[in-house]
Amino acid sequence: MSDPFDNQKAPPAPLAAAFVDVRRAFRLLWAYHRRQLDMLGEIDQSFRRLGLHYESWRPTEFSRPARGAPFAPGKWAWDMLPGMRVEVVWRGKRGPRDVRAVVWMYADETWEFPGHEPDPARFSVSAEHARSVLWVELVEGPRGSDFAEITEWLEDQDTRGEEEVTLDSGHYRAVTVRCELEELGDQAALWDRVLRPVTTWWGDAGP
Repeated sequence: MSDPFDNQKAPPAPLAAAFVDVRRAFRLLWAYHRRQLDMLGEIDQSFRRLGLHYESWRPTEFSRPARGAPFAPGKWAWDMLPGMRVEVVWRGKRGPRDVRAVVWMYADETWEFPGHEPDPARFSVSAEHARSVLWVELVEGPRGSDFAEITEWLEDQDTRGEEEVTLDSGHYRAVTVRCELEELGDQAALWDRVLRPVTTWWGDAGP
């Protein structure tokens, strides 16, 4: 009987090549997540200087990997990739008004939900034509606001830059910045493209 764990037996060539790609993909993914965490750390420092405090982070379209739960092979494979589409939230106050900052970082902006686990091989936008984006939203609103209405309004308007609007839930002031991750190659680029506009608005908006 052959030994299934015989390390001297080479796997079929196509399968061996496929696992080379898998190993390369995980090493590349590590580099992306390292840069992602470094970038979020720089954003966190800037927001803390504005008096905001970190509240939460989550994957936006799927769950985190389960810890301490029974093994569930029926879970989405996307749950093993929580850093692909991330939302991070900070909160604070400015005088009598509440402030919320949100960062969305999407390694792949394309997301198509067909009613079951999405298969990226079937996405209508290829990896070559998709985009990797960072979207920052800093909003000042009424005390006790959950910011749901203003976030929906900003998304519907597909706005960039500064906005001031009165909605059913109250009066809001906001600044949004959106750019592609490829534009943020270093700390200086992150400052120029993202953090400078946000902190300048914060100073100009006044208490």
